[in-house]
Amino acid sequence: MHKIKIFAGMATTGDRNSIYEAINSIAPQVDKLYVYDNSGKSNKFVLIPNNVVICYDPKIGDIGDLGKFYVLQGKKGIHLTVDDDIIYPDDYVQRLLELYKPNRIVGVHAVFFNFPIYNFFTTNRRVVKFNSWLHDQETPDLLGTGTTLFNHTLMENVKVQNEIFFKNMADLLLLRQAKRFNYKLITITRNFNWLKDLGGAENIYASSTNNLSNDMNTVYKQTGYINNHLKIPKGMNYALCIDFPDNLNINYYNDFISKLNFPDSCYIITKHNQFMLMKSWPIKNRLFSDIFFNNINEKLIFCDYNLESLKNASLFKKNIFGALPKKMYKMNISEMTLEHFLKTCVYLKNNLVLKIKLEGNPNNQKLKDRIFDICNKNFEIDYISIDKCASEYSDQ
Repeated sequence: MHKIKIFAGMATTGDRNSIYEAINSIAPQVDKLYVYDNSGKSNKFVLIPNNVVICYDPKIGDIGDLGKFYVLQGKKGIHLTVDDDIIYPDDYVQRLLELYKPNRIVGVHAVFFNFPIYNFFTTNRRVVKFNSWLHDQETPDLLGTGTTLFNHTLMENVKVQNEIFFKNMADLLLLRQAKRFNYKLITITRNFNWLKDLGGAENIYASSTNNLSNDMNTVYKQTGYINNHLKIPKGMNYALCIDFPDNLNINYYNDFISKLNFPDSCYIITKHNQFMLMKSWPIKNRLFSDIFFNNINEKLIFCDYNLESLKNASLFKKNIFGALPKKMYKMNISEMTLEHFLKTCVYLKNNLVLKIKLEGNPNNQKLKDRIFDICNKNFEIDYISIDKCASEYSDQ
């Protein structure tokens, strides 16, 4: 075994048969595997390895994917977070350890965002899925906590039971800690299907992309959080402006941009309607909507998406980085009742409106009594307050 102990944390809903394959693939590679069973039926597990501990705390109950962090609290060494629907290869831990440093999070499943971010799960973000091929190490915006390894100090002062805001958003809790303590994120090279996807069960991604009415649907909160905390990376120095009229599903086989090997410092600008309709984005160069450039004096010159046009395209020289621009909506609440206001928050949430400025003085006493508890000093409500109000209406 290793000089430094390796502890793995997993969370499960208690209804996935795949968990046995996942457990048996990772348990031999660690000193101890702790599994938080959100169903509370830990006695149903049979024939599991001796170094696997099934956990449940009735005081906190179902905490979703945060369970993988909760079970690792107080364990000093290297932490590994894993999922119950992935088969890990025999050399998995060894490969991640090769890139390990105390101030680094090593992972496999990685996400790179294009801008602006209208939907956390939008299809034109670039996802390097855990079972996909990757030729070069990269630094992503986000790592999936089903495939991460890091030093225990990253999370040691986090009381997971007090972080319920991040329930079924564990990736973002890890990102918060990485930003707070300046940890670098890195994803490793590998062959296709090095990790195997067992899939098949209800999960956070499926619930969120299909907007299902369950607590695994966290698309709204994740969209709000990432917009408030992610910045455009530095090094975006110049751009290609490309018109994609008939190519809204870019894939490996018709990807002309990568074939020309543009450096990472080159980003792509496309027209906003095309940006919103883009079905996939497997390209390393970031994609931006032209709405970022509405207030510049220089006219954007768009080239067609073909090899000859790209070879001879004019470059737009503008360094872009920093905080994401926020779109502000307004809503007059003078004549609203409390029920009407709460119902409107459901609409705002379903349409991913993250912030809204309130206008007018409410005539309805119930709304007047509530409104100052949920808005800021500028008479604005953010995605957290909108989500709470929408939930209150749904619970009625």
